[in-house]
Amino acid sequence: MTTCASSTPTTIIASATPGRLRRHAWEIALLTALAAIGWFLFQRNHGLYPSIFADEWYYSKMARLEPFDGALVPSWLYLWLARALSAAGGAHFLEAIRLGNLALLLGAAPLLYATARRFAAKPFAFAIAVGSTLAPLNLYTAYFMPEATYYFGFCLLSWTVLTRQRWRWAPRAMAAGAIVGAMSLVKVHALFLLPGLCLFLAYALWIQGADVRGPVRMRAARALGVAALAAACALVVKFGLGWLIAGEAGLHLFGQFYGRAASTATGSAFDLLRPALTSGKAHLATLALLSALPLAVTAHQVWTRVLRRTAYHAGSGSGAGTGAGAGDPGLLALYVLLMLGAAAGLTVLYTASLEFLGRDELMRVHLRYYSFAFPLLWLVAAGSADTRAPMLRWALALGLCALLWQAMTTLPDYRLLMVDGPDIVSIDLAHPAAKALALLQGALLLGWAAGRRAARPLFVFVALPATLVAGQVRIGAELRLQQHPSAADLGGQAALRLTPRPERGAIVVAGDNPQFVMRAQFQIDEPGSRALMLPQGGGALGDDLLPAEAGWLLMLSPNPLPPRARLVASGDGYRLLEFGARKTGLDGREVGRIALDDTFGTAPDALLERIEGFSHGEPWGRWSIGKQVTLHFGRALPRHAGIVLEGQSYGVNATLPFVARAGQAQTTFRIGGTRQRVVLRLDTDGVARSLVIEVPQPQSPAELGNPADARPLGIGLARIAIIDLDLAPALP
Repeated sequence: MTTCASSTPTTIIASATPGRLRRHAWEIALLTALAAIGWFLFQRNHGLYPSIFADEWYYSKMARLEPFDGALVPSWLYLWLARALSAAGGAHFLEAIRLGNLALLLGAAPLLYATARRFAAKPFAFAIAVGSTLAPLNLYTAYFMPEATYYFGFCLLSWTVLTRQRWRWAPRAMAAGAIVGAMSLVKVHALFLLPGLCLFLAYALWIQGADVRGPVRMRAARALGVAALAAACALVVKFGLGWLIAGEAGLHLFGQFYGRAASTATGSAFDLLRPALTSGKAHLATLALLSALPLAVTAHQVWTRVLRRTAYHAGSGSGAGTGAGAGDPGLLALYVLLMLGAAAGLTVLYTASLEFLGRDELMRVHLRYYSFAFPLLWLVAAGSADTRAPMLRWALALGLCALLWQAMTTLPDYRLLMVDGPDIVSIDLAHPAAKALALLQGALLLGWAAGRRAARPLFVFVALPATLVAGQVRIGAELRLQQHPSAADLGGQAALRLTPRPERGAIVVAGDNPQFVMRAQFQIDEPGSRALMLPQGGGALGDDLLPAEAGWLLMLSPNPLPPRARLVASGDGYRLLEFGARKTGLDGREVGRIALDDTFGTAPDALLERIEGFSHGEPWGRWSIGKQVTLHFGRALPRHAGIVLEGQSYGVNATLPFVARAGQAQTTFRIGGTRQRVVLRLDTDGVARSLVIEVPQPQSPAELGNPADARPLGIGLARIAIIDLDLAPALP
């Protein structure tokens, strides 16, 4: 009798005979359930205001409003797809993005069902596929973020690796590597899955039947060749497709944001040990509370079927007798362990590296970086009924029971945010229901250790649905809060409505809450809008704090209004002001400009000969180190010089005045902690060839708790332009 293990529900086309319908009843039920869930999620997500910042503003700006090569993160494929969807959605681009997210989430379910059918019976596969769409991961379909796209890529990868046994090894490895390469263009984190994938492919080729006949050396060479082929295909797709979409920027491994973090990390790996232990404990406790039985079964399968054997022929797994396909449960467990371990390990190390930002960042539990693997973790429990190694089963069960106790006692001390981990936030740890869930998980563990076959179906059909239902209730309550606009939304919409389109790039959004500022920028929908962060309870804004090009100001904090500004509109929590023809004193001709990024100094430059007091160049620019920096120009500055600095300040310097000197000429200026332009006017003696900038209070990341970076930073400069105010502007 032919099984349906390798076919998806979408391949079933009705020649609607009663016998055929009976054979495919579970697949038809899955399609029906997906349609109902899709409608439910569409209604839940429709009309919500964006709420996750900076993510939603940055992804919207990078995908829709700016050239790809300027993107902070190398998510070129996601940005390309999002741009196409946004163009199709027009003014309703956010709803189009949400529809795309929803289509990918639902599209992943048939792939997951087909994968599950290789290891479990149809009822289990159906439950896991439906559960995957109702998992808290579906929260991200409401946001302008790449999580749903990444999840679809992972399900496609798993289907390719775990079910395509009929393919020859070379095409299978090439396809898997290409998928990981494409996933890395959605979220660069996929690169860290590549070593685990290569190890899995090599091991699977090593142990499986006809493909491994011959001497040991030949088997080893073939296994290593398959791993190398997958890695090569991943890199070819990453850099090739990245170059096609973003040009030269697509050839960067980690992109601007992550590449900058990697280039400034100078501390020892031992510095991460203590914070990694702090973060790791929370992740282990969370996984135990959510999926204690699947974790135990995964560890048991890897030990008994992978580490304790040298060969295992496909078709001999215990799942074959339950109506499942001929899948090897040991291979499934190994794959899940490698994928989940790589993603969770990276998450722990990343969180540990943020300790310098404060305890709040260290205590955050980021599940969204690996929750995409949870459905396969459930599958391990659903598809295995192994009774070997009873002592190991008891050791694993008791160890995870200890983790359950730790979860109930220590997790409340961590910072659990809905956007980081809706899975755990959905469980109210102070409610008696959370204790009941922990007790249920513990009972399932002990039943499994004792060899009770009911433990697996109880997890899949009782414990898992309980957590999923709790998740949807809590997520629904969270998203209902986004049905009403905030002051930032109303202020941004007012600025969009009342500001002439050519002047929207001159809007400055000022406030003391960075998330509110970016929320207003999302509504303004103009990449040139500037953010100005104000200290809470600060005074009035002077001209030295406002960016030079500011023509409009959207105030989201109660600071006194700046002088010479006209109030255009106001509402609960916002004020929109216009400066009119605000003169910057720079009606002259630009005589030169230069970028201070990592390309500076690679070739002679007529404008700027050399610089002093700066750290190494980075893709965006470079930081000052010490009390002052000096820029030595190739010729004398104009007598009446305008100097445009584009950059930002570090730490406390955002609230302090800088001093700029050229010969005897001197002026003061301020520059905020986010990138902006500052204009200086200096009346020189006509022979000065150097500009000195004095930093008020250099501050190192080490002083703020990051031992990996001890540089005394002050001002970061990206570009400099020189304007001769005595010359008429150049004709266009």
